[in-house]
Amino acid sequence: ESNQRTMMLAMKKLSSPLLLLRPSSTLAAVSSSLSSGCRRPLSSWRGGRGKYAEPSEEELRPLAEKMALESWVVSLGGRRRGIVRLDADVFGQDVRGDVVHRVVHWQRAKRRRGQARVKDRGQISGSGKKPWQQKGTGRARAGTRRGPLWRGGSKAHGPVPRSFAYTLPKKVRNLGLKIALSAKQKEGNLIVLDNTHVESPKTRDLYAMLDRMGVVGDPTRRTLVIEADEPDANFAMASRNIRNVDVLPVRGANVYDIVRSHTLIVTLDAIEGLRDRLAGLWRLASAEDFELTEEELQEFEEWRAEFEANLEAKQQEVDDEIEIEQERSTPKA
Repeated sequence: ESNQRTMMLAMKKLSSPLLLLRPSSTLAAVSSSLSSGCRRPLSSWRGGRGKYAEPSEEELRPLAEKMALESWVVSLGGRRRGIVRLDADVFGQDVRGDVVHRVVHWQRAKRRRGQARVKDRGQISGSGKKPWQQKGTGRARAGTRRGPLWRGGSKAHGPVPRSFAYTLPKKVRNLGLKIALSAKQKEGNLIVLDNTHVESPKTRDLYAMLDRMGVVGDPTRRTLVIEADEPDANFAMASRNIRNVDVLPVRGANVYDIVRSHTLIVTLDAIEGLRDRLAGLWRLASAEDFELTEEELQEFEEWRAEFEANLEAKQQEVDDEIEIEQERSTPKA
């Protein structure tokens, strides 16, 4: 009961309605709530002075982490809809810059075109004749005018078209995505939307909603919206003309775009999709996508019967050929 009261008082003191709670501000809120009437006797805390003692940061950290993984769910425009509990495995990872650097370097290496190209001596136009004789002219010996030592000649050991892509373990890629999401949550730059449904595809209307949320207007800050794999058509059309606002489906969420964005907006469906994707439960289609009508089922049965008949005929031909070959190879008495 005292823990519930502590959390309620701490939640009332938190000022940010849209953003997630930072660990430092959460600890301060919990500490202030305890100091305003939720103190415990000295025997219930480790150490302290006097009859009542303030809890230490180590004692408050589990409660603060529990509160920090709770976020307001808002609508487009900033109206509160409720509170969502975020998955600690996806949004509660420790920030590791080395893992993020590896994933970002891997992504950017894959994006490189690799089309830089120079001509070697076999691709330079010109004669292959020896310019002058080997000896007797007083000049340096030369065998071709197309070598890299000549003006207009080839380039030695220059770049050629190639791919800069390399493999990175899947566990490292998933960990990098979890760390990027957790970093946005700890920075307080994560916003959870209930949905991205808008009535009209007007850019002006959507811009006004995002402006009330405080995520547009600054040309130096980017905003990334991650939504379900079936986005709202009006939202997709209205958002593509807003500067510094990018929209990605769950399957397209990546570390580089998250890191380069200042604010990350995630819908409730996208949170479930990210959790399934990072937990190894990713699916490309549901079972309902494979349900067939009676006509399609009948057509499939006819195709299968025809396939099996052709397969039996082919097998019979192979058996006949084997039998003929065996008769030919058998010596006559």
